[in-house]
Amino acid sequence: MLSNQERKFITCVYWYSNILIVSIPAHYVVFSKNNLVWDAVNLDQGEAIPDLDHYDALWVTGGLMDFWDIEENPWLVAEKDAIRRWIEELKKPYLGLCSGQQLLADAMDGTCGPPETT
Repeated sequence: MLSNQERKFITCVYWYSNILIVSIPAHYVVFSKNNLVWDAVNLDQGEAIPDLDHYDALWVTGGLMDFWDIEENPWLVAEKDAIRRWIEELKKPYLGLCSGQQLLADAMDGTCGPPETT
């Protein structure tokens, strides 16, 4: 088993000024307190998805975009491709928070939407 110092995480985050100013995501605090190595990729700021082979886990957090709106958020195409590769080829742990769950469902040809009302 790898020690905390040997593990490397990648988290895809979407920063919007009100969120950045108000809070720091709790998992960043947990990573820092446990000496876990992690990289944040701000896809909405134009950062590219790095080579995934060097990471042990992928965390995708939420954002203000809709997971299907690739015209306004073109990075979602590459992100869904990366999620699909992560799950199907690399077979490594994935955690989707908020939109990250929706992106996972869409990337894996699942369905995602509001609950049906009865």
